[in-house]
Amino acid sequence: MKITRRTLGLMAAAMMTALPAIAVAEYPQRNITLVVPFPPGGGNDAMARIIGDAMTRQIGATVVVENKAGAGGVVGTQAVQNAKPDGYTLLLGHSGTMGINPHVYPAATYHPTRDFTPVGLISEIPLALVVNKDLPAQDVTGLIALAKEKPGELSYASSGVGTGSHMAAELFAHDAGIEVAHIPYRGSGPAMTDLLGGRIDFLFGVIPSSHAQVAAGKARALAVTGAERSPTMPDVPTMQEAGIDGYEAALIYGLLAPAGTPDDVVAKVNASLNAVLADPAVQEKLAVDGSVPRPGTPAEHRAALDADLEKWGALIRDAKIEIH
Repeated sequence: MKITRRTLGLMAAAMMTALPAIAVAEYPQRNITLVVPFPPGGGNDAMARIIGDAMTRQIGATVVVENKAGAGGVVGTQAVQNAKPDGYTLLLGHSGTMGINPHVYPAATYHPTRDFTPVGLISEIPLALVVNKDLPAQDVTGLIALAKEKPGELSYASSGVGTGSHMAAELFAHDAGIEVAHIPYRGSGPAMTDLLGGRIDFLFGVIPSSHAQVAAGKARALAVTGAERSPTMPDVPTMQEAGIDGYEAALIYGLLAPAGTPDDVVAKVNASLNAVLADPAVQEKLAVDGSVPRPGTPAEHRAALDADLEKWGALIRDAKIEIH
């Protein structure tokens, strides 16, 4: 058969058109690194290992969790920001690193949607407003009234300045128009210990551990911070149901890649992530820390990140919160 120049040209064009499809089929060809910007052993690390293990079985490559701690999550986050945008380096990001840190850490000069490629939401973690069992406030309205009777005298604990528990309490104080004293701790464990001991009046804690103390009769839960009631504490109202209009303070978690990561690679990782989140076994493991799965598209993740950055930034500026 005689092959003309025109035939060769058409064959070349067809091959070029097929290249993107070949690239999609070939990803991934090696291990994928999932960076956790915190030390091993915490909630972020546990979530990453649950997701990484499940994605290893689903995506066709080993997902290796790597901890890069420092500066409240800034070090690991920036490591991913500066990584090659090829889909082989991913970040476990959440409200603290992506929505709060850029407003309180001078070193956190990154923007969550300009300097990263959102891949997909993993979950959200609502918190519970828990009070000392001897505090004479039976509901959120009562707590607000008590705080207004004693401006600045009631105290709340957090797991540190700029953490989710701190921001949830600041948002409550802002929306309720009350003045309360902030007592930061080095972690949620010591904060809960002092709540139970009567040394502080209330805190916003993760639902599973808060529920355990409430069930034991050692504390009382007045509300949860999500848009919906928690299946773990179905009798506890949301903050909005308790009278704080528009209040919502769930922490969002998701996977991000460096800016410029190819769309086809992002789509493949997103599809794998959503398949993992649909697995009841994965859902059960995530529920241990109170996570509610939130599968979706990269565009939905992008919108959630932008909204989170704006929301917490406005609160931080109003409350003049700084980390030195």
